[in-house]
Amino acid sequence: MNYEEDYRKCSKIAREASRYARLQMKNWKLGSGEADCLAQIRKHPGCSQATVQAQLGIDKAAVARMCASLEKKGLIRRQADPQDRRRVQFMATQRGNRLKQDSKDKENEFYAWLF
Repeated sequence: MNYEEDYRKCSKIAREASRYARLQMKNWKLGSGEADCLAQIRKHPGCSQATVQAQLGIDKAAVARMCASLEKKGLIRRQADPQDRRRVQFMATQRGNRLKQDSKDKENEFYAWLF
């Protein structure tokens, strides 16, 4: 078994997968940070900005910018927490949730092409 050759092939697959993902995000007009932010909001519906900040390990201002951008693109919505009106909750919109299914479909296409 030639491990160096296997490593080279795996590395090429990883590069192609990364390139494909970047192209898809570009088509959806999403930056990688926005995609991560949207994924956290989908995973934790009703989460706060502080929750997203803790999960992604980035500063509050960056989360605020990403959430504003995602909201402008119609991928998330914000609403006041019924328990605490000072707190804002984030939810993925139907379009934001559909994006997840679209990305799964594109991933399946990629692996079908690859193998």
